[in-house]
Amino acid sequence: MLIQTLFILMMVFVGRAFGQQAKPPVAPATKPLPISHYMQESGLLYLSDVGKMFDKAMDDHLRLARGEDLPHDNPYGTPDENIYGKALADLENHIEINTTLDGDKQFLELLERTKNYAIISFHEILRTSDPKFKSMSPHPAVAKMYPICDGQAHGVIRAGEFTKGDCSEARFEEADKADEELRTKKNEERQQ
Repeated sequence: MLIQTLFILMMVFVGRAFGQQAKPPVAPATKPLPISHYMQESGLLYLSDVGKMFDKAMDDHLRLARGEDLPHDNPYGTPDENIYGKALADLENHIEINTTLDGDKQFLELLERTKNYAIISFHEILRTSDPKFKSMSPHPAVAKMYPICDGQAHGVIRAGEFTKGDCSEARFEEADKADEELRTKKNEERQQ
C-alpha cells in the first residue's frame, strides 16, 4: 500500500513539476543576458534550499525505513512537501513578482528546473536502493540532470549573466527519450 501511495504521489509530482501554470514565453538566450543582483542573492538562497530539501527527504526516508513516523503534514517524506520544498514554492512566488529582466526570468526557470530534477533524482535513488520502490518507473537519465542544472545555476550566479547551457529543454527531451526506451525494454523483458 505504501509503495502504491508513493508511486501515485510521484506521478502527481511529475505531472505538477512539468505541467505547472503556463508562464509567458521568454525569448531564448542567444547572447548572455544580465541578471539582477536580487536574482543572484535569491538564486543562492534557492539553491541552498534545494539542497536542504533533498537532504531532508533522504533523512525522512531513512526514518521511514527504520519504522519511525514522520510529521502528519508529510507522512511519506516527499521532497516537495517537506519544509524546504514548501519554502521553495513560496520563494518562487516572491521572485516572480520581482522579476522584470529577461535574464532574471530565464534564470528563475533554470532554478525551478533544478528543483524539479532534484525531486526526480530523489525518487530515482529510492527506486534503485530500496526494494520496496523497485516497481517505480525508472528515470535515470532525467535524474542526472540535477547536478548539471545545479552547476549551471551556480555558474550563472557567479557570472551575473544567464547563458544557455546544458540544463535545457532539448537535453531534458533527450534524457526523457532515453528513459522511455529503458522503460520499454524493461516492460518487454517482463513480458518474456
